[in-house]
Amino acid sequence: GDELLRKSASFRVNIQLEGVTIRFSAKVSEFGDEDGLPFYKVQIPETIDYHQRRAAIRIKLSAANPITTSLTTEADIEFEGEISDLSIVSLRIDFNQSIPLKLKQTDIVKCTFPLPHDDKQYFTAKLIIRAIKHEEDETNHAFIGGQFHKPDNNQESQLQRAIMTLQRNAQKKRWA
Repeated sequence: GDELLRKSASFRVNIQLEGVTIRFSAKVSEFGDEDGLPFYKVQIPETIDYHQRRAAIRIKLSAANPITTSLTTEADIEFEGEISDLSIVSLRIDFNQSIPLKLKQTDIVKCTFPLPHDDKQYFTAKLIIRAIKHEEDETNHAFIGGQFHKPDNNQESQLQRAIMTLQRNAQKKRWA
């Protein structure tokens, strides 16, 4: 990489992290070497493309501490999965087997799960199914992506608090 950079003296950065993409181009104004390690001096880019695909921060949940959610159809059929990511507007639920029902996009189900800051308190809201995928391999895994349907102020507050708790817990693990 150092050899290529010295030939062209310019590069493009494309970073993707937690649903955010950052892109910019830069030109090296000075090459150096300190203790056997090369370094490069660049000007601050004139423009930086910052793109977030989602309207809200989406938190990935740890497989080590799953949150089990219960979904109930309008026909009172109940089934469970594990939340793999969560935002104040939506979530993704993973299943270790095929989804036992014939659900389709736009179906509305009741979603209930314990809040991470208080296992005795539960969040309950209607969820519009936006995506369904079944793995076509021996695992039969499946997932549902859903959007909360018209959450009220109390539900939004519960979700914000849950997301802040999950973010804090993730930070503690990173720093430990």
